[in-house]
Amino acid sequence: MTRMTKHVVQGYVTGKKDRLMPAAPLIVQNAHAARERAQKLFETGRYAGVDAYTVTSDPDAGEYGEPDFHARFGRVPEYGDG
Repeated sequence: MTRMTKHVVQGYVTGKKDRLMPAAPLIVQNAHAARERAQKLFETGRYAGVDAYTVTSDPDAGEYGEPDFHARFGRVPEYGDG
């Protein structure tokens, strides 16, 4: 059993027909860093929205937990949509 916790910053850009498209995610050290990085990325104006969340998983067992959102800036998909 190999449990892993990842702190993720996920940006979204607008694509065709104004649909949200995920940018490459960033993995950071902790939840605080995720919130700060998400806010800074959103403030650049390059992203329609940015999420900061933590997720715990056990890839060996195929188990993936629900994301724990720390911050959501701008236009982001409903959870499960993107």
